[in-house]
Amino acid sequence: MIPVVRTPLADEDLLEIWFYISTDNLDAADRVLDQIDARCYSLGQNPEMGTPRDELMPGMRCLVEGNYIIFYRVRPSRVEILRILHGSRNFPQIF
Repeated sequence: MIPVVRTPLADEDLLEIWFYISTDNLDAADRVLDQIDARCYSLGQNPEMGTPRDELMPGMRCLVEGNYIIFYRVRPSRVEILRILHGSRNFPQIF
């Protein structure tokens, strides 16, 4: 298993997700973040499980968790979580 690390942007994304959901339901916000975290850390065991998204950024892959897309890169010694975005976002404009 290799380490999984989040970039500062991915950390900001998680905070935004939590704040958005928590305005309606604190428990749901916690649950969604727990599910996203579990999915991210599963990449340490199987980093190639996501879909390649080279058209957005060379070497980038993505993995779906509920309504959210986890964008990441596999490095020799770690998995880097780049962004965690809602599936309705316009990804080419972001990357």
